Amino acid sequence: MLTLYYSFIRKEAHEFLISNYRHELSSDFQNRILKYRNWSDAQLSLLGRIMLFDIVKKKYHLPLTDHNIDFTENKKPFFKDAPIYFNISHAHHISICGVTKDSEIGIDIEKIQPVKVGDLDFCFTPNEKEKICRSMDKERLIIDIWTRKESLIKLVGKGLTIPLSEIETQSAEDNILLYKRQNFNVRKIDIADDYCCYVCSESPIEDIYINEFKN
Repeated sequence: MLTLYYSFIRKEAHEFLISNYRHELSSDFQNRILKYRNWSDAQLSLLGRIMLFDIVKKKYHLPLTDHNIDFTENKKPFFKDAPIYFNISHAHHISICGVTKDSEIGIDIEKIQPVKVGDLDFCFTPNEKEKICRSMDKERLIIDIWTRKESLIKLVGKGLTIPLSEIETQSAEDNILLYKRQNFNVRKIDIADDYCCYVCSESPIEDIYINEFKN
């Protein structure tokens, strides 16, 4: 079972969230939040952690805190004291968090907005470029392919050291990504019409519980 929470940021809730949740987090994370120039960036990051621990508490009944989080050498966060996998992503006005016991996951969410094919040409395989050229909605397909690949990159946890052109998407109906001769499973998460979201895992993604977190 994969549990997903998502939340839209709200300016009127910002002071309440900062006051009530900031001190439950590590000093490093508090400092990071306070360094953001824009309230929206701070709230997106803060909501990710709030949702994470809400899921951990209500779904898994574990007394984990921000202090139980460690980082890989590539800066991917993980729980060092519990067999629970999680990933957080945010874009524009939405933050999303996924938690599971099944296997490592990666989540990416992107706002669908105007893009130029040429600017992202280096990200696509020849087959993908052909699909984009034939598409009646090139911008949506570009964001769709990009988001799938980013979810795999977040799963692997190596950032953009992995060239996106080395990841091959299958057809739009197929829930498989191919990287280094290994198949990865992806599932599209429908949250809002103007956003694209995917979750990626090494194991099949079957049962998903999705909940809007009200802040």
